[in-house]
Amino acid sequence: YEVQSFSIRSNADSVTLSPSASISSGYRMRFKSETTAVTTGGGGKGCLRWDGSVAEIKAELEAMAGIGSVTVTKEEMSSIVGGVGAGVKYYITFTGLNVRGNVPPLQIVDVGKNGCLDAHNSGGFFGQDLAP
Repeated sequence: YEVQSFSIRSNADSVTLSPSASISSGYRMRFKSETTAVTTGGGGKGCLRWDGSVAEIKAELEAMAGIGSVTVTKEEMSSIVGGVGAGVKYYITFTGLNVRGNVPPLQIVDVGKNGCLDAHNSGGFFGQDLAP
């Protein structure tokens, strides 16, 4: 099974991204030509909360016709002194029949835009504070 991962963390150890429970921020995921379109936790349709649960991500990805099934795990990441700040890292294991072998990379899109919320617009930290 192929495993892909992505992380969302701040660009400096002195910056803490605003927890979505306080000020929501979000993004969408794209796989091939499909984009997440169900949840609204991070804003408009398909916007996932940046620090959301593995169940939310799993449900969104499994709603895509081209995926089938996945397992998702989440790791809390600490800040690195003099480097990037704290955040989260998600690991997606493709287990469905449609995604055996080498699969195209998941893309993270609409980060804090196109209907996905950005805590920065409400006095918090997110879009402009993300590590590349």
